[in-house]
Amino acid sequence: MNLSSLPVWAELSIFIAATIAAVLAVYAISRRMFARHAGEETQTLAGSVIFRIAALHSLILALVFAQEQINYSSLRASIVTESDAVADIYNDLIRYDAEVTVEIRRAVLEYTREAAGPEWKMLASGTLSAKAWQSWEEVYQGVLNLEPQTKRQEWLHDNMRGDIDTISDTRTSRELAAVGSVTDLFWIAAVGGLLLVVVPYFTFAPTVLHLVLLTIFATFNGLILFFIAALSNPYAEPEALEPLAFERLVNTLSTE
Repeated sequence: MNLSSLPVWAELSIFIAATIAAVLAVYAISRRMFARHAGEETQTLAGSVIFRIAALHSLILALVFAQEQINYSSLRASIVTESDAVADIYNDLIRYDAEVTVEIRRAVLEYTREAAGPEWKMLASGTLSAKAWQSWEEVYQGVLNLEPQTKRQEWLHDNMRGDIDTISDTRTSRELAAVGSVTDLFWIAAVGGLLLVVVPYFTFAPTVLHLVLLTIFATFNGLILFFIAALSNPYAEPEALEPLAFERLVNTLSTE
């Protein structure tokens, strides 16, 4: 099943339902295997084990969730920085010499259109557009080949070269963010920790209230894991960033 084609609420519901099913299954299996061997002190020991595993499990989830949120916010700020640098280059080219820099500005516009459209969709799979790189190479070479004749042009030329370096850095950051920062080791630790927390609960009888409490526990864990999965690739649904800064810039440059 391709969950990415479903609405967010449907993806979340399936994710949580799978987590609840896994938790209740582990509880049932543990109850069947170990309940008859439990002694008077088993529940006390189980409570101690639950507390320690749950503390480590919660710490792992909290740290990774916080890191993913920071990465998501940093990427959004980086995109704004890149679009501002592109706009600065375009406007500085006009200030430098509107007639001489016509072709360079055309390449800037083509780059921005590609970055806001086809390339943005490609980033969901972790790749940058070759066409965008080609347009950017034209801009890069065009700016480097400019020969300032006045102090004003020298200052503008230096400023544009600085913006070029900024964009090169932000493009690399965008590509790295598309790869995803959550490793398989985290998912092993997260899912394994969740299921290990449930095992000692075999000491509690399967009453309706106990099953409800386990369901609540599984629901919250499923919610957090879903959020981490959603933030791990900021270009893919359900929490995909939109290229709003690039789109506004394309509209502005096209008008000019």
